[in-house]
Amino acid sequence: AGLATGPVAARRVAFGGGGRRRCFAGLRCAGMWSRYLRILEACPVRTQMGTSAVLWCIGDIGAQCAERRLAVHPRHSHRTDVSEAKDAPSKLDWRRVGVQTGYAAFLWAPAGHYWYEMLDRTARRLPSPSPRRIV
Repeated sequence: AGLATGPVAARRVAFGGGGRRRCFAGLRCAGMWSRYLRILEACPVRTQMGTSAVLWCIGDIGAQCAERRLAVHPRHSHRTDVSEAKDAPSKLDWRRVGVQTGYAAFLWAPAGHYWYEMLDRTARRLPSPSPRRIV
């Protein structure tokens, strides 16, 4: 069996992919992380699309909860008009969550993947500076 190389393998080494350390709730985070890295290596764009969608969805739900909390307790916000607290939505805007999640999955993740691949290829073509130049 050959040793895996590449950016994903480098991340696996850097972030400790493997081992039996446990994190919260008794889960084996290192094992989950190494599985995620294997999937990322096999299907990078699809994996990044799914990861972006999940994280963006969680972030938008958190943002809506924070917006609601600020609208209910206006003294913690920088607003001067207290009447806006009455207009605060009491439920999550699931349409907004869906639009944000779709944006993250179908536009942000693939565009970011190919953008950073292009930057990586361009940077590898540049001459590496000698130690004398850096100092």
